[in-house]
Amino acid sequence: MEPSSNNTRNDPSKKRNVWVPWLKRGVTILFFILVVVLLFSMIRNVDWNAVSETLRGTASP
Repeated sequence: MEPSSNNTRNDPSKKRNVWVPWLKRGVTILFFILVVVLLFSMIRNVDWNAVSETLRGTASP
């Protein structure tokens, strides 16, 4: 009688499932890197003088 754990070693779908957590982790890391890059690119393109003037104009009641 063969142990049941031996069947999972020979099953190719189980071997592919080992990469799924690593793939998810990699995609998640790439997503957050993309978010940071996009935020920094947007921050560089903002006219900060116009932002400060607008905030000064609306902040004083």
